[in-house]
Amino acid sequence: MPKILIVDDSQEDGDSLRRLLGRAGWEVLCTTDGRVAAERLREIEAEVVLLDVMMPEVDGFGVLAQIRSDPKTSKTTVVMYSALTDAATRLRAQSEGADDYVEKGAPFEILRERLAAHVG
Repeated sequence: MPKILIVDDSQEDGDSLRRLLGRAGWEVLCTTDGRVAAERLREIEAEVVLLDVMMPEVDGFGVLAQIRSDPKTSKTTVVMYSALTDAATRLRAQSEGADDYVEKGAPFEILRERLAAHVG
């Protein structure tokens, strides 16, 4: 069973994704705090991180930088997940090391397929 860490400041969004991905066969862990996300990833060793872009305190790009700079987590698949649909945000995610980008509101089947594509 693949393990995923969801990092989203919206508890409601995280809970919804936890249920959907859990039913799709994922072991799902969540955090709403970007400040502790990289540390949590080190503890649980998830294969994939689903990372919200817009969060208070430390945004998704800050978390991504922490993940990529740590030798223990630098190879972890990171899928940015955001309501931002502009090309500049997508390009920034790609240039800063995200493996994929999925817009919030996309059909769950698309999200599930994109995540599955990154698991062994």
